[in-house]
Amino acid sequence: MKKTVCRLFSAILLLAALHGAAVAALPELSGWENGELRKTTLDTVSGNKGLWEERDYRAPNGERYHVVWIEGAGEKGWQPPSENHDGSGDLLESGATYKNIELLGNRAIFEDQLLFGKSLTLKITNKGTLTIETPNASEPDLLDTARQIASFLIP
Repeated sequence: MKKTVCRLFSAILLLAALHGAAVAALPELSGWENGELRKTTLDTVSGNKGLWEERDYRAPNGERYHVVWIEGAGEKGWQPPSENHDGSGDLLESGATYKNIELLGNRAIFEDQLLFGKSLTLKITNKGTLTIETPNASEPDLLDTARQIASFLIP
């Protein structure tokens, strides 16, 4: 009886650990400083609405990136604008510019904000939304980083 209870308890602990050990969407990049992966399950009264992950990265050349991945109903079906937008649409007149681009076959919007840096928000069809922000990387480096991370996420 005692062995049965111990085995049952061990099995419950193992299942709980496996349930909590879901595969991370945001990868560790080889040769980079990979910050702590922060995961938030989007649980609501009406049920699970998806997953929110965040991780900070530092490239070998010192560029910093803050990356957010949201999948499930929590992103509410966000899509980049369908019209081709290239230029300033900055309501606060802070000098931000925006443009629609395609990256790895998926639509994205690129923002260059003079005060805060650059960001890219990429909609990965039927999977989720990836946002990458950087205060100090160039546009080509941001796009290369987005390709590298997105390649782990594209089914």
